[in-house]
Amino acid sequence: MDYLLSIYACIFLIGVVGNGILGLTLCCGPGVKSRSPLLFGLILADLLVCSLSGPLTAALYVLSPWTQTWFHIALFVQAWPVSASTLSMMALSIDRYLTVKNYRPAGQVARRRNILTSAVILTWITAAFLSSPQLYTKHPYQRTVDLIRVLLVHVIPACAVLISHLGVHSKLTALSLTARAKHGELPLPMPLLRRPTHVIIVAGIPKVSALLL
Repeated sequence: MDYLLSIYACIFLIGVVGNGILGLTLCCGPGVKSRSPLLFGLILADLLVCSLSGPLTAALYVLSPWTQTWFHIALFVQAWPVSASTLSMMALSIDRYLTVKNYRPAGQVARRRNILTSAVILTWITAAFLSSPQLYTKHPYQRTVDLIRVLLVHVIPACAVLISHLGVHSKLTALSLTARAKHGELPLPMPLLRRPTHVIIVAGIPKVSALLL
């Protein structure tokens, strides 16, 4: 039991200090208006996971007995920031993918601030809804509810983050290859050769700079 308390104490210290410094840096640093509200929502969720969910988990193991009412309230308060953290990470990853895929000039975050703020609020409301079964005592469908919650809070966000990062990697790789090809550093790969809007650099032929499709 002592080693569990030590682990939670380290998580509390590192998580609170790290997320606190990151939040202050983003809020007080230059370009604060260009920061995505989804990023601040994720930082807040992670901060609450370390400062609230972790200590509550340790308290559930150490302190006893708990009344049924306070026990279920503690479970809800413990689960809510965790759900908000995973959903916020999923929302931020999807937003980054869409931003890279449909790139617009600088300032697009500021123009979409109201939409992103609404997304943060919706994320926290959804997290509260998914954590609300913790407030109820066991019922015949408890296992099914727990399974659905695991899928919605952990499995689906993890898959969405992975797919979004792969999409960002693929898009940036294509843009990098296109940019290098325009400067004559390498020929375009075959998938990009089929795109009629690209400029193909003809390497090795003097006095011929490019061939437009």
